[in-house]
Amino acid sequence: MTNYPVIHTIENLLEEKKGLRKEQVLHLFYQASRSFEVMGLKEEATEVFERCAHESKKTNNIWLYYLSSIHLAQINATLGNWDKVNAELNLAKEVLPEIKDQGKIEYYLAESFVNLYRGNIEKTHSLLNDVSTKFELRGIQKANVLINIGNTYIDLEEYEKAIDSYRMALEYSAGNPMSQGSSAINLALALVLAGRPDEAKQYIEQAKEIAANYNIKPLMGIVYLNESKYFLSKKDYENALKSLNLSLEIFKESKDKYYEIGSKITLARVYHAMGENSKARETIDDALKESQDMGYKLREAEIYEVLASWGDRSSAQKAAEIHRSLGNTKKADKILKKYT
Repeated sequence: MTNYPVIHTIENLLEEKKGLRKEQVLHLFYQASRSFEVMGLKEEATEVFERCAHESKKTNNIWLYYLSSIHLAQINATLGNWDKVNAELNLAKEVLPEIKDQGKIEYYLAESFVNLYRGNIEKTHSLLNDVSTKFELRGIQKANVLINIGNTYIDLEEYEKAIDSYRMALEYSAGNPMSQGSSAINLALALVLAGRPDEAKQYIEQAKEIAANYNIKPLMGIVYLNESKYFLSKKDYENALKSLNLSLEIFKESKDKYYEIGSKITLARVYHAMGENSKARETIDDALKESQDMGYKLREAEIYEVLASWGDRSSAQKAAEIHRSLGNTKKADKILKKYT
């Protein structure tokens, strides 16, 4: 078991039952797991979620077993462990008929999260629209669905629709730092991509303050990554590099290869904009190899699209082929229309 004192305390409670019911101790395990996840401590979160799932199954606590499986699937998606992702989603799906409707939303959110890491943009967009229609969404669940819908609009290059989704998510996420910070920093990115970077600055600062105040390292990594794109749009390459170095440091520490690769792609773009073509090529080639090794098809397509923007038309074809293989026909058509 991990060396964190809080976990040893919960272990003792579980063994000695110091005035607590086993169900209460299991909830402590689950909350500790979520805390580790928010802090970007994936190994610790995985270890404790697995223990929570094991103990929950033994006591027939279907709800905590279900939630633990969902979070394990999401963590493993960030690590590229696709066999484990599939296994955990299947475990959650097995008990889905026993979960109340509002609880089922958590499964569909996890499925959409995993699908985005796999690169199934249009499938995810359709799934989230179905969830919005089928379920009565409230509060934080509404916010999280809107954030993920916004993410699909970003990938589909429908930036004004993404802006609308993130603005609504900001309203529904009040009181939840992680979702509010995610809404703010993604809204900032959508504004930058829509050619409105001056409007983005306030949301970057809002997300940065939330990430710092609540020590949410994964969020802070994304803040620095999207901040670098803001600086790149302003041709402030020095600050773009500073932000990218900070994002890379966080993602390497948390072993989040998906966003580490994303940072390297943006780093290559900054080098290219600075005229440092050899550094740009070396960085993009490194990102391409890692994307292929990890099975991150969406990142691979993103890299080929960057290469197409640098004048390599054959890369546009490769990006389009990947998107078609993922079912993203609209995105494939846009790439070919733009670069060929």
